[in-house]
Amino acid sequence: MATKKEALNNIVLLAKQHGITIAEIEKLLKSPANKSETLSSSDSTEKNSILMKVFAYVGGIFVLSGVGVYLNMFWEVLGSPARVLITFGTGFALYIWAVVATKTNKKHGMIIPVFLLSAFLQMTGLFVFLHEYFPPTNDHRNAVIVVMLVMLVQQLISFISLKQTVLLLNSFFFGGALLLTLFDKVGLSEGANYAITGVTMLLLTFRTSTTEYRAISGFCYFVSSMYFLAGMFKLLEDSPLEVLYLGVTAAGIYISTVIKSKTTLFSSVLWMIIFISFFSHKYFAQSVGWPLTLIFLGIVFILISVYSIKLSKKYM
Repeated sequence: MATKKEALNNIVLLAKQHGITIAEIEKLLKSPANKSETLSSSDSTEKNSILMKVFAYVGGIFVLSGVGVYLNMFWEVLGSPARVLITFGTGFALYIWAVVATKTNKKHGMIIPVFLLSAFLQMTGLFVFLHEYFPPTNDHRNAVIVVMLVMLVQQLISFISLKQTVLLLNSFFFGGALLLTLFDKVGLSEGANYAITGVTMLLLTFRTSTTEYRAISGFCYFVSSMYFLAGMFKLLEDSPLEVLYLGVTAAGIYISTVIKSKTTLFSSVLWMIIFISFFSHKYFAQSVGWPLTLIFLGIVFILISVYSIKLSKKYM
């Protein structure tokens, strides 16, 4: 196959032989017929890419289902090495394949699902390994910390090396799980645990949203804001400051407009509705005005939804 330089030389030679001007070539390149052909080729390539991804995800589901069914059928008769090999070994083999595929062809459609599947199987395999080869303890958090830390290190190193967004997404998952477990281990309350982890993940997501890996920021904003708002609800529930939670959700709505995150807006509006429902049921359910309260809540929820849609269109 001719190189780009050779192709250009051939074009120049043919143009000189047939007396073709640059203007004529430029006109032909800009013609509707040529554009239509280019767009058609682009659409075809995009459709093939989407189809490849669909088959890749379906294939991953089948692989995961097959491994699960096999383990369920023969788990009791398998020895410890076989159990670890089938779970962790399969996941690590898929991970190696994805790394090689990334280095040879970064646009390979199967890279994302294979990295996701490999992370899940490796995580499962590490839990199996700890269960099979180490004496059980009363505190399962120790195993979770070890597994999440190992997976976080692997995914972060892989991300730094390969620059694949899916590896950063995996790192968020393992990092968040590690933080939740560590905070629980040191004795933080459930509310404080969720709130601190949520804030940490929100800040990391905000940093990610300013980079080329912002494709995952929507999902990460949603998860981290849900954790933060759930934690704040737990902290303020049944306390004298309980009503301040309405202000927390309002602040979440404001922040969503600043960071331009529809998922943060959605989670803030959702928790505002949950809190209003909780608060009204707690203090007004036994009163005569409860039916009127329900009507009032319905109107409030409609107004909140209309306002949130306007915010979304204006700022995002």
